[in-house]
Amino acid sequence: MLQRAYRVFSVIFAVLFLATCALPVVASAQALTGMSPIIGPPGTQVTFTGSGFGQTAGEVSLTGQSANISSISRNAAVLSWSDSRIVCVIPAGLVPGLYYPSLATAAGEPVGPGSDAAWPLFTVTAASGLPRVTSLAPVSGVPGTPFTITGTGFGSIPGGILGSVTFVNEAAMTPGDYSFKAVITSWTDTAIKGYVPVMYSDAGLSAFPARVVVSAPDADVLAGQFEVLATPPVTGVTKTVIVFTVGSDQYTTDGITQYMDVAPVIENGRVYVPVRYAGYAIGMADSDIRWDPVTGTATFSQLGHTVVFTLGSKVYLVNGAAQTMDVEPLNIKGRIEVPIRYFMNAFGFNVTWDSGKQEIVITPGWGQ
Repeated sequence: MLQRAYRVFSVIFAVLFLATCALPVVASAQALTGMSPIIGPPGTQVTFTGSGFGQTAGEVSLTGQSANISSISRNAAVLSWSDSRIVCVIPAGLVPGLYYPSLATAAGEPVGPGSDAAWPLFTVTAASGLPRVTSLAPVSGVPGTPFTITGTGFGSIPGGILGSVTFVNEAAMTPGDYSFKAVITSWTDTAIKGYVPVMYSDAGLSAFPARVVVSAPDADVLAGQFEVLATPPVTGVTKTVIVFTVGSDQYTTDGITQYMDVAPVIENGRVYVPVRYAGYAIGMADSDIRWDPVTGTATFSQLGHTVVFTLGSKVYLVNGAAQTMDVEPLNIKGRIEVPIRYFMNAFGFNVTWDSGKQEIVITPGWGQ
């Protein structure tokens, strides 16, 4: 009897064992829960944690997030890979900036955070560390003077500009309201070249010191002092003659040559000018110009006068009152351009078109 019971038990156990072995293996849910560290130069070892990565190594890549590095994507070297932990190395060739890490299993399935979690971003810093300035030359000149800043750690991308250079008028009673961005012509990891911007003083000085600040991807750094010479005193919109030329990245304000990074164009029978430079030309500072990427609006304020343009709309506001153009503002090469006649007329300037020279000549109105 006992032998029979033992045989029956043995058969049942064997059947259960075989049935268990035949059950499919349920993989753990795929989820990315952590990344550490979140900042560092190329060569930094990074660990991703989570579940469902699988036991066979897949692929990790990083893709640039901002517009000037969005074309950059590199695969990271994987050092180890398990179902819950991946260790890789940030690849060489990445310029400083924010990067989006992409994980894929050996089967090509993407792995990301849960629906309620933010996707982690990795900040690539310069291999040489924080930016450092060694020289600024020259150290004095009129607006439009070419300058060169040398140093290390500025970052670089082929054909691109990664930051900005700001001249801050230290003679102004409120220097923060008199900050002017230079036009940059070239940017490498060791040298930045550009032109001194038009600058104004609330004290009406013809010469004053300016603090020069480099804003690189990793940090802001002081480049030095620049003595601005022979700047016309401006306490508001008092420019007399402004000239923009179609197809040229240069314009003049009272005979002083200034530079833009986008040239005026003719579209829909109208001359379009980069609207920020139109504001600079009539004496506006950066604090007078506001761009809202969410609403697509550009707001300009001067002497209690406010004008608002909206990308893609023929309606613009002058001190809150709706006006209508016959064409819309355009996004050209990443710059918002508006029909220059509407912009200048809104601030009381007269506009004359010289078809022979392809020039827009602007002079004050409103009895100035």
